[in-house]
Amino acid sequence: MFPVASTLGIAEGIETALSAHQIYKVNTWATINSGFMKKFRVPAGVLHLIIFADRDENSATGLAAAYECAHANLMAKNDLQRVSVYWPDHGDFNNTLMNGDQVRELVFHKKKAAA
Repeated sequence: MFPVASTLGIAEGIETALSAHQIYKVNTWATINSGFMKKFRVPAGVLHLIIFADRDENSATGLAAAYECAHANLMAKNDLQRVSVYWPDHGDFNNTLMNGDQVRELVFHKKKAAA
């Protein structure tokens, strides 16, 4: 969808990815579903991964997938320096674009290797 950049966003669905791109001006890829989000690994050159998580109020599926993805990428051998997880108070970023919902954020930093 969009080329690799030093900051890359991911989201579950194409609508959410396009909405996140429109709101934040970050190249954002769709992982298609939460299962693929869990398995996503950043390509070379990505320093900051932003995960635009769905807020599934009855299952927590979107946030769970986002945290699993964040953890796996922070533990992997890659160029990554930090991961940000963004989620709206309700629904997904398409709802946020349409309704102006509040967005929350947690930032995780990759542990630096001992010298």
